[in-house]
Amino acid sequence: MPTFLNGLPVHVLIVHATVVAVPLAALVAVIVALVPRLRRRYGWAAVAVAAVATVLVPMTTSAGEGLESRMDHSAAIERHAELADAMIWLVLPLLVALAALVALDTYRLRNARAEGPGTMTAERRVVGAPAWTRFVSLALIVVTVGFAVASTVQIVRVGDAGSRAAWGDEQYTAPHGGE
Repeated sequence: MPTFLNGLPVHVLIVHATVVAVPLAALVAVIVALVPRLRRRYGWAAVAVAAVATVLVPMTTSAGEGLESRMDHSAAIERHAELADAMIWLVLPLLVALAALVALDTYRLRNARAEGPGTMTAERRVVGAPAWTRFVSLALIVVTVGFAVASTVQIVRVGDAGSRAAWGDEQYTAPHGGE
């Protein structure tokens, strides 16, 4: 991963995409995990968003390591780097759990039969799928939501540590008098 692009640090350029992609992936993962109707319709799109976030995390940390090697050592930068290195171990399991949940849901629907009046237009109940799939589905929902929450908390911690490393204790206030 290059450290600079046209004189600008690559880390600074892609970190913004990561800061948006990780919480977005977490949000859509929670939504499709908790709402089966939306999971069936948008599950694979949510997996794609989580995959993008997962790819961005190591790109961002790699670019950050290149930048870190060119800077003076500080405890703030070290803390930011340590928190960032842990990020992949939250986003990757989120992606895996979400993909497994959506795949299992697809499998359950293929092995199910519709039941009740108006089954062509009504929400399909999953009847006839193997019994183990319900338990595994519930476990995957819990794991997905857990890693979504953990990923969101961690990206906030990483971003806070990064801004403190970059800006230190500098305090900014809004300009006075309409400036």
